[in-house]
Amino acid sequence: MHKLLAMMRELLIAASLAACMIGVAGTAQATDQNINISATVASFCKIQSSLIPADDTLDWTSLITTGFITGTATTKTYAVVCNKDTTVTLIAVNGGLITSSAAAAGFDNIINYTASASTFVTIAAGSTATVATASAGANETLGSANRGTPGAANISVTITPIVNSNPLVAGTYNDTLTLRIVPN
Repeated sequence: MHKLLAMMRELLIAASLAACMIGVAGTAQATDQNINISATVASFCKIQSSLIPADDTLDWTSLITTGFITGTATTKTYAVVCNKDTTVTLIAVNGGLITSSAAAAGFDNIINYTASASTFVTIAAGSTATVATASAGANETLGSANRGTPGAANISVTITPIVNSNPLVAGTYNDTLTLRIVPN
């Protein structure tokens, strides 16, 4: 019987130890590790799916007859995407189509024009690229407008030559109209 009691005592001790082990495992402490994830997205605007779009061209030679240009408007449309509010500006680099041919009495040597924009933003044709400011690198602002939200839309730029008072002197006339879109 002594053996039976010793065996029962060993079983009781083993059961107590097992219960203690289960109790320790049941009261284990959990822990959390937060992983903060972030990203910074730079603002951008793209024209025709490019950050640096290819130059476009507009040739008004067919609008000139015997030295006089007609006031026929031309519209160019471009797809624009901006991920932030933007400022859109139309800039006449030379302030009008200028030529290297010298002015002569009774003749003009500049082709003035207006430019406007619509759809993505509206810029009225209020300013004119004019003879008063025409010179290489004049960078005359013809108009500017803000778009208060990010967006993707077409922008239509309409360029209208101003009918000249006197015939134009012979020569090649050039200007660059810059459509500048800057995220604010």
